[in-house]
Amino acid sequence: MKLFWIIAIIIFIPTSAFACSCGPQNLFENYNSIDSIFLGKITESGTESATLKVTKTWKGDINESFTISQPRGKDCTLYINDKNAEYLIFAQKQDDGKYRAYRCAGSAKAKDVTKIIEWLNFGTEGSIR
Repeated sequence: MKLFWIIAIIIFIPTSAFACSCGPQNLFENYNSIDSIFLGKITESGTESATLKVTKTWKGDINESFTISQPRGKDCTLYINDKNAEYLIFAQKQDDGKYRAYRCAGSAKAKDVTKIIEWLNFGTEGSIR
């Protein structure tokens, strides 16, 4: 009977799991190729998007509030869902006009990317809101 359950579990495990693999990244190239870079905290979070209050900007024409599209199962999109965290966002404008934040470009919880934030502060002049 144990063998039956083991086989049943193996058969019904999804095989289309998604993993993001970034490979080596060049922060300077990412900075130049991305549309907007900012620091922000979640004000609203849903299944397909998150809105952040922008606290610091390094690149792009960014308002006080910025919405990120979060389509499920798409490439290396960063899912912004921790309302207690501050996020560093590298946002790229899509063909549909919406912005997405990519982990491979540098988007992450701010506490996890302090060295990138230091680099941004040293190499660019950010405006504080």
